[in-house]
Amino acid sequence: MRFTDFLKSKALWSSARHAMIWGVLISPFMAFLLNGGLENPGKIFSYWGRNFATVIWATPLIGLVWASSLNFASALLRYYLIPRIPLGWGPLRVGPFCTVVGAAVGISAMWFVIIFCDNVLGMPTVRPDSEWTVSGIAGMLGIVFAHMFFAFHLNEVRMHEAMDRQKELESQRLQGELMNMNMRIRPHFFFNALNTLSSLMEQDSNRAQDFLLDLSDLFRKSFRHGSDGHLCPWKDEYELIEHYLLLESSRFGERLKWNLDVDAEDDAPFPAFFLQPLVENAVHHGLSRLKGPGTLELKGQFKDSRWQLNLTNSVSECIPFQMKEGHALSVLNARAQLLNGELKATCENGEFSVKVTLQIDAL
Repeated sequence: MRFTDFLKSKALWSSARHAMIWGVLISPFMAFLLNGGLENPGKIFSYWGRNFATVIWATPLIGLVWASSLNFASALLRYYLIPRIPLGWGPLRVGPFCTVVGAAVGISAMWFVIIFCDNVLGMPTVRPDSEWTVSGIAGMLGIVFAHMFFAFHLNEVRMHEAMDRQKELESQRLQGELMNMNMRIRPHFFFNALNTLSSLMEQDSNRAQDFLLDLSDLFRKSFRHGSDGHLCPWKDEYELIEHYLLLESSRFGERLKWNLDVDAEDDAPFPAFFLQPLVENAVHHGLSRLKGPGTLELKGQFKDSRWQLNLTNSVSECIPFQMKEGHALSVLNARAQLLNGELKATCENGEFSVKVTLQIDAL
């Protein structure tokens, strides 16, 4: 931390504000102690009685100077000087450094208070014969606090290191779970494609051959898709979906219509193989069972690291829907939850709808 950053820090000014308030409140008591009130209280009260007007404004002001000065000295040790000690230093260097710095800060703060109150405010706060004694006590307190602050700082550093390691381990665990879910979805996609090819071979061998060529291109894309991690550019996922729908249109012809309208940049991060299984599910379990034409529509946007998507498709009839373990929607719902999102599926008025929210900066 640079010294200018230290001066701008919230910790410094928050503690200064509280110190000033308490300094004003307890200033009469401190003035009583520091001027020998315990030894001769009558003399002190007599002096305060003769100089009541001065005591009313000067004593709180002196308390303000005391509190703000000692607070600044304490914060200087805690947040600026002590954190600058290299963590590689051993006790033989840390000990002398804390001792020298603590003593210097403590004595300097005390002499600042003494000189400021004597020469600027015109009111001594410490008896002349005890100035060096009080400064020595302040120096010793500075040494104690410096060593104590170093122990606090070392404990904080170790705690933050442990938290960083825990976050890294958690991130790796989530990455592993997401990649495992990718592997569970891809076979589902491949097997359905093979079933489609099988049905075409019985109907039209030429169309089946074209389908096989297109399928090989799609498989080539899919094998590369998501190979660098569970996230990919939105453009890659979009092209995979579009290629898949074009492939399926060779089978369904005019029966299959679609509209993809997503407001997102090409390089927006998106979970690989997330939408493709949803689109495949819509085609095979919805549109393929219609006697006439059907429509698949995808709408959504990516804003502030958050995806909001709505996929709808025509169905022959709406039946009660439940997510089942191992099915594509269940796996994708688990992925969405790992990304601090959710997946909801509903069926109303001849349309099956899947609404998805994903928070991409979760990992």
